[in-house]
Amino acid sequence: MKKTTFNLIIMNAIFMLGLIMSNLFGGKLINVFGVTVAGAIATYPLTFLSTDIIGEIWGKKEAIACVKAGIMSQVRFLLVGYFSLAIPPAPQS
Repeated sequence: MKKTTFNLIIMNAIFMLGLIMSNLFGGKLINVFGVTVAGAIATYPLTFLSTDIIGEIWGKKEAIACVKAGIMSQVRFLLVGYFSLAIPPAPQS
């Protein structure tokens, strides 16, 4: 992978996707080869892979910035989730 800004953005996007999707799928139980595991097992490894690639190519500073952005995204995701749960549902017709 070349050290370009576009590739860094792509790797950050993969990290964010893995992080947010892991939060969504974490509560779902799935069977993998007869073993029951959390659904996040399919998406959470993307976070490690992407930060490792970022750290190897762009350096530790960029990898740390990616993780900090991920933490901020998770907090925003949590706040939006709580807000959406607080909105009353539409009446059934």
